[in-house]
Amino acid sequence: MLIQNGCVHDGLGNATRVADVRVSDGVIAEVGEGLAPQAGEEVVDATDMHVLPGFCQVISAWGVNGS
Repeated sequence: MLIQNGCVHDGLGNATRVADVRVSDGVIAEVGEGLAPQAGEEVVDATDMHVLPGFCQVISAWGVNGS
């Protein structure tokens, strides 16, 4: 799966950036800008969405303050 054009947070405190994230066999395989889809790869357009590869569980309340 290739997630394209998302606002990527790396979890290390670096500035967010618009980038692509490739997931292969359930593992983050590549993060970069302008990654090309591979043959038969599912592509998800994450424009205007946040992508948190590898550091945020689905059940996390990251960024939610309840107000």
